[in-house]
Amino acid sequence: MTFLLKRLAAAALTVFLVSALTFAAFNIIPGDAASAMAGADATPEQVEQIREKLGMNRPLHTRYAGWLKGFVSGDLGDSLRFGTPVASLLREKLPVTMTLAGLSFAMILVISFPLALLTTRRENGITDRAASAVTTVSVSVPNFFLGVLIIWVFSLALKLFTAGAYVPREQSAGGFVAYLVFPALAVALPLSAMVVKFLRSAIFEQKREAYVRTAYSEGSSSGRVLSRHVLKNAVIPTVTFLGMIIGDILGGSIVVEQVFSVPGLGRLLLSAVNSRDFPLLQTLVAYVTLAVVLANTLVDIAISVIDPRIRVAA
Repeated sequence: MTFLLKRLAAAALTVFLVSALTFAAFNIIPGDAASAMAGADATPEQVEQIREKLGMNRPLHTRYAGWLKGFVSGDLGDSLRFGTPVASLLREKLPVTMTLAGLSFAMILVISFPLALLTTRRENGITDRAASAVTTVSVSVPNFFLGVLIIWVFSLALKLFTAGAYVPREQSAGGFVAYLVFPALAVALPLSAMVVKFLRSAIFEQKREAYVRTAYSEGSSSGRVLSRHVLKNAVIPTVTFLGMIIGDILGGSIVVEQVFSVPGLGRLLLSAVNSRDFPLLQTLVAYVTLAVVLANTLVDIAISVIDPRIRVAA
């Protein structure tokens, strides 16, 4: 229980610090929402009136306290760009990006773990060297360029899906998930290659340990040693690594959305940046941070379940 409370407290502190720093940064950079809303021909008096109406003349800490109170209570205010409640925009766009990120994470697990186990059957064998070459190339390819290649191969050449023909989840849940499979693949492949490399190294490192030689001397088969000893110890740092790339998964999902015309947080984020829509932008950053922090907290809890010694050390 103490371990869990410590992790939750650290997660809450992280979200608070990131939101505070982000709020301060948005108010320091040149330009503001009032100037963007007033237009290029507006007089200083008109800009000042808009600033007064938006409450931008109040002290920074007062505005942040008001925003934080609204964030906790769910009253996120209105978007300056769209003129609608920020909460309604998030309810519409957030599930799209989170579904895409979730599919990407599932693909990473499905691709990386079997491939890593296949490559470690024989170190520096043909399979190992071939997989290493493929993963090295995959890591080097940016996900937005990989998205373009996927559209070219699977949409234009093989006609497996129609690029740009996004299916809203309200219209068809199956069609919605089916369309997101290919964007998720663009996010998952480079990160899967990273996980394969990491897990492969962890498995080979464990195979060189003395306890493995002891297990073989006692007559244990290779499969038994791998499943009961090597893999269990190699998975612990790999799960930690998976937690570290969750931010990359979310960031990659937002980028790939632009390539596949997926109406998620990516398009909303770009619109908020271009229009200086700080209420929307601040909330988007806070929610993405919250998602990453919560995911990493769950990873920490999973690691403590796999290896109880971590809870004792904490």
